[in-house]
Amino acid sequence: MKRRIIAPLALLTTTLLLTATGCGGEQEVSQDPSASDYGTVRIGAGINAETEAVANIYAGVLEQAGYETEVVPTGDTRDDYLDAMLSPDGDPIQITPDYSGNLLLHVTQDGTVNPQEGGAAALNVTGMSSGDILSTLPRVLPEGLGTLNAASAENKDALAVTRVTAAEYGLSTIRDLAEHCGELSFGVPSGFEQRSYGAAGLSSLYDCVPQRFESVDDQEELVDRLTEGGVDVADVYTASAAIPENNLVVLEDPQVNFIAQQVLPVVQADELPASARDAVNSASGRLNTADLVFLNRLMTGDDAVSAADAADFWLREGDG
Repeated sequence: MKRRIIAPLALLTTTLLLTATGCGGEQEVSQDPSASDYGTVRIGAGINAETEAVANIYAGVLEQAGYETEVVPTGDTRDDYLDAMLSPDGDPIQITPDYSGNLLLHVTQDGTVNPQEGGAAALNVTGMSSGDILSTLPRVLPEGLGTLNAASAENKDALAVTRVTAAEYGLSTIRDLAEHCGELSFGVPSGFEQRSYGAAGLSSLYDCVPQRFESVDDQEELVDRLTEGGVDVADVYTASAAIPENNLVVLEDPQVNFIAQQVLPVVQADELPASARDAVNSASGRLNTADLVFLNRLMTGDDAVSAADAADFWLREGDG
């Protein structure tokens, strides 16, 4: 699989590079002379456009190491891609990018069961540090699956407000917000009220019970609702390009209601050669949160480009 950057993308990203604080760029990846004997490495696109961009980054570094690659759609849920990786039928998928915290919540049913204990014991997932999450995941994933190195890149839930709202109520943390929750409306993704780190977490950790919740699944629409005054607070993902573009204030979370969500590769545990693992780990070592913001800027708005083209630019044109 070979990708070529298109001229409009190069023109578009020239301006973005001036504000990007991190980009991939050409980096040396060790060539494996035996890589061509392996066959095609199939990479799942994951659950959203951002994971699809990361999947294409994995494809790029694997190609640099000498592997043939294919990025394939896997549906938009974790069950979809996990089933595709575990299915004995058809061509296997060896790698899929995901987010550490939500993956752990998924495989432990929101922390209510511990697969290590036959499903009997609960895990306090919401109390885990990022390191705890990463060390626990390989032990609770379905048999046959594991993880490679996580990136420092993270895209997690956060509560954001406009600068006008922050000034009006004196907000810099969710603890500040708690004093005013009963007066404010919250725009949130569907299911937020049922999640352990959603309404329940805000109530138990901060005694924050909003005036009302409004479900808005599309992040661009949600930010529009926030900036236009339709809601006062919004659950915006921290790597969203909308945060810097709209000068939003992301409230600090001192009680750690929103758990870590580092980008990491889920892999078939015994399938990938060492050189392929090293190549993917090299990409994870370079990918940071600013890079996710950069990729999301490329993939949203009027001049949005594909996930493959965004990844291609990060791999080939970034200057570090």
